[in-house]
Amino acid sequence: MKKFIICLLICLNVNGLFSQDFFTGGDRSLDFNTALGIYESSINSFSGIFTNNALRILLGEANRLNNKLDLFSLAGLDAQHLRLLRNMIYARHGLRFSSADLNSYFGRFDWYNPRLTNVDHLMTETDFENVRLVQTFESRNENQPAINWNDCIGVWQDYPAMAAGWSNRFVIYPDNRLEFLYSQMHSGLRLVSGLNGKYEITGNVLIYSVNQVYYIMNDGAFAPELNFGYGYLFRNTQMNTISLDKPIILKFPVTAIHIEQWTSLNRETFVLGGQDFYRITDDVDYRF
Repeated sequence: MKKFIICLLICLNVNGLFSQDFFTGGDRSLDFNTALGIYESSINSFSGIFTNNALRILLGEANRLNNKLDLFSLAGLDAQHLRLLRNMIYARHGLRFSSADLNSYFGRFDWYNPRLTNVDHLMTETDFENVRLVQTFESRNENQPAINWNDCIGVWQDYPAMAAGWSNRFVIYPDNRLEFLYSQMHSGLRLVSGLNGKYEITGNVLIYSVNQVYYIMNDGAFAPELNFGYGYLFRNTQMNTISLDKPIILKFPVTAIHIEQWTSLNRETFVLGGQDFYRITDDVDYRF
């Protein structure tokens, strides 16, 4: 897989693409270093599908907790690792734990300095949001009665209305096929466009078996005349698919489909991994 990612970097010809400022709409421009940083972030997100960024945190890269945890990273962790991840948020602020296993685990890292019995005053909004998010995943229970997901076919977006394009969305097909497609309004260079696989619901858990990754290739020719909206566009862009020999198994906490009022509209909604998804259409042919 490392070889594949290296080949992607070579094919996309990152160096030398940024001979001029980019813009993403209005008068906002991006210089070379900013644009390259956004692209490297996209590369990290792509590789994270395979390596699980949360596992890198558990291996000691606590500075990654400065950002909000991503749902797909958490969905790859079991209950034991979710507990460690949640407590690492407190550990990096110097919390001294009463549990011997936690003190032993975090004691292996040079940055851990157990000196406080309460660190709430040191916690950031991102810290509290990450704790809440991890706890949501810890609520997964495959042994309870299965949540009813009748009449779930369609496109479910993480925003209740359409804007300039599609936002992040799930597309559910009649044969239990499930796609996750990334936003068309990404502010940087897009590399991964989506995931494809099968799903089942056991208890309050949506088990997503990802067997394909959609990714974007191009010939490295930047097209400034096309970049009047979101993201960056290149000439001769092609969509490609990686088929995985062994599926990636992701487990999300999920709620039943329910009606939620948004402004004057009633929208069909489900909550997956603590995030709302709204049915935009029940016609999967309109997903792009």
